[in-house]
Amino acid sequence: MWFQRTVWYAQLATIAFLFTFLGTVGARSILVKEPAAIDWRFVIFGSFASVILIAPFTFGGYSFERYLIPVIPFFLLAILSLTSADTTSSAATMRTRRIEGLVGRISGLIVMALIGSVSISYAHDSLLWNRLRWQAVGYLIGERKVSPERIDGGWTVNGWYLFVNDAELRERFARWRTETEILPWFKNTKADYAISFDTVDEEGHAENTDRNVIWVKPYSAWLPHADGAVIVEQLTGGGSRHERHP
Repeated sequence: MWFQRTVWYAQLATIAFLFTFLGTVGARSILVKEPAAIDWRFVIFGSFASVILIAPFTFGGYSFERYLIPVIPFFLLAILSLTSADTTSSAATMRTRRIEGLVGRISGLIVMALIGSVSISYAHDSLLWNRLRWQAVGYLIGERKVSPERIDGGWTVNGWYLFVNDAELRERFARWRTETEILPWFKNTKADYAISFDTVDEEGHAENTDRNVIWVKPYSAWLPHADGAVIVEQLTGGGSRHERHP
């Protein structure tokens, strides 16, 4: 989905800024004081720990902004190790420190505002479409009296309703890290109804008219170009009633 790519791009920008900042601080520390005064053990440990923690998630395909949180302590360890031994106190050095402090605070506020805006918008959109997904589940179970075993609602819905009783699903879950599956482990292959996402036109109607959509609820996302709809599609024969919930 578009907002997932947006979060990934924001993470890459944040990581690039952090390590650019680390490199700048390191270069400045080496230039203005003796390298022997720097405790390089903590600098190397903090830098490598940051890379090791974030690289698998950032480039492995499963990435969320919260994965940056464990990196922060190790990143700060490297920064503090580079700056703590700076004991020079000349007037020029003090003036340079004040300028660097001002630039650092402004840069930090800008980055925090950018990543914060993306994170808050992403959290809003995730909660929004998840709430609509469970409204779709309530529609099928409550109004149409459909058994959960006949619903394919994705990871959270299928896991909540089917994991305990569906031996086939549990078997796929046990093998999903070691074997290549054509279908996701949580796929309900016996479903008569599927809950999924769709794009919407300017009037808020689902655009994929070739699908037997019986329920649709559009949503307006905070992230740009991320508007869509949660739909219920009937996979088997039956009514073709299309219910729109504004």
